[in-house]
Amino acid sequence: MDIYIVRKKLTVGPHKGKEYFTLSRGPRRNLPTGNLLEEIENATTLSFADGEMMLRTLVEVVTEKISQGHSVDLGPLGTIKPTIKATSVKNRKDCNSKTITNRGVQFIARAELNERLKNMSLRVKNSNIRKKKAK
Repeated sequence: MDIYIVRKKLTVGPHKGKEYFTLSRGPRRNLPTGNLLEEIENATTLSFADGEMMLRTLVEVVTEKISQGHSVDLGPLGTIKPTIKATSVKNRKDCNSKTITNRGVQFIARAELNERLKNMSLRVKNSNIRKKKAK
């Protein structure tokens, strides 16, 4: 993976407000679905269309199970599970679905996947220092 040297202003701690250097993976690179399906087609006996149908079916099944409150084990990838965030209220009778502020999913990578990624090769791609954009 290509990594970059970035300059950023620290926002907490004893060096708050000072600029320091760190490494970042840089701009996020997105692998389009079509490219992913081509990779699957090249690595397996599945056709592009078979891979696309498998992916669409996987999304449908996972979405259905998550909406029912289930966690879904995705084998060697990890587990995906539903999450909610809710506002705390003082009285039990006020605790209802209206206090939910966010619904989403959480992906937890399988330990083996994390282990394999720990050994990925990293290289500093450029020697030009760029300032990290503030969020």
